[in-house]
Amino acid sequence: MNISCKLLEEDLLKATTKLPNKRSRYFYKNEIKIPKKSLVMMCGTPGAGKTTIARKICSQLKDSIHVDIDYLFDCATKTLYPNAQYLSAEDIDFIGKEAFDKAYRNAEDALSKEKNVIWDNLGIFPTERAEVLTRLKDKYYSAILIIMNCDKLQAIIRSIARGDTQNRTNLILSTDMYLQPQLYQPSKYFIGFDEVYIIDGTQEVTVKEP
Repeated sequence: MNISCKLLEEDLLKATTKLPNKRSRYFYKNEIKIPKKSLVMMCGTPGAGKTTIARKICSQLKDSIHVDIDYLFDCATKTLYPNAQYLSAEDIDFIGKEAFDKAYRNAEDALSKEKNVIWDNLGIFPTERAEVLTRLKDKYYSAILIIMNCDKLQAIIRSIARGDTQNRTNLILSTDMYLQPQLYQPSKYFIGFDEVYIIDGTQEVTVKEP
């Protein structure tokens, strides 16, 4: 077993201690059905199209909000360190905490009003997904995972076109390395959700209410 698979197995073990044994339904199609008051979690590498789909869902379904972690992180950075030329690891951790705290507050408020929450973050590791499901437990009617399965070279090309740095390319490669083994065994890794959609990132996606 290589290092990435070993770390993934350890991560899965940690995640399963937090999640109920829920039977999920899996769909390999680009038509997504989202019931009322759903927590919809995006999963995929940078550049896979997660934010594009998240925005599309919000534009097509009334009473939906987009919780964009990258955007909240950028806002927290500008607020907390407006003139910083350098950020330490401690600074970044603090910014991350502020961003996620706001994300959870926004999500809880929306769900209390019976809106859909589209949670837009990498979602690569089982523990990352389990943390969101656990923090928002009993606040949503259904949990849906949308996995954007995008070719890593296509994701890198999109990233370069946006002007991203080499660090972003490295992140695409590393996250793709952890995502691909999960796609071969989705029922093992993508647990805790009512429905899981594995989307072909090259095709058009439609969004419907049941």
